[in-house]
Amino acid sequence: MIFGVVVRYVLRDPSGARAARTALILSLAGVATTVVFYLGFNAVLAGAATCCALAARRGAGRLTSVSAVALALSAAAVGLAVVLAIYG
Repeated sequence: MIFGVVVRYVLRDPSGARAARTALILSLAGVATTVVFYLGFNAVLAGAATCCALAARRGAGRLTSVSAVALALSAAAVGLAVVLAIYG
């Protein structure tokens, strides 16, 4: 649902501004859903955020600060989910 609706809509913007903002929102949601990591929402949201951040990089021609923060938060969300799945 996330990839079919949100990511497809974001990828239509050639400038990448919408993609960077959406990547940040999705990565923050991915970190927030770490509380319920066993449902797997954080991995889906982090994957969508990564896709949007990379699309923003392609549109802007470089990795902007918003996209970099989104990528870092996405990696943190997935890493934390893995740690919680092993030890939690």
